Amino acid sequence: MKRTGFTLIELVVVLVVIGFLAAIAIPRFVDLTAQAKRASEEGTVGAVRAGIMLFYAASSPTKAFPASLNGPAAPADCGPAVADQCFGNVTEPVTQGGADGWSRCTATAFRGPNGGCYNYIPATGRFELSLAAVCVACP
Repeated sequence: MKRTGFTLIELVVVLVVIGFLAAIAIPRFVDLTAQAKRASEEGTVGAVRAGIMLFYAASSPTKAFPASLNGPAAPADCGPAVADQCFGNVTEPVTQGGADGWSRCTATAFRGPNGGCYNYIPATGRFELSLAAVCVACP
């Protein structure tokens, strides 16, 4: 009588190989998710910076940077459900739903969806990542 099937050793070897491949692949996928979140935040920052420059270019003859990145009475939550979102004065594409996850900490400080704290300096028009602890109290 001839037996068919796999031995216990063969099954264990296959499980070890699958476990080894999973141990390599899963951390790579987790890292890709974090990279995608950072890239999304950096894309929004780029759009905001471009909007600031467009605002500056259109403000002739005075050539002034916007006093605020918020529209009138901008809320702390800048998600798409809010009519007047963060960065409403400088860029339309961001305010059409791309600002999801951004929040306003102070009049000039914002927290990105990936946790970055960004400051806007109206005198110079700079919108940059801040190392200060101004966003600690931000939701």
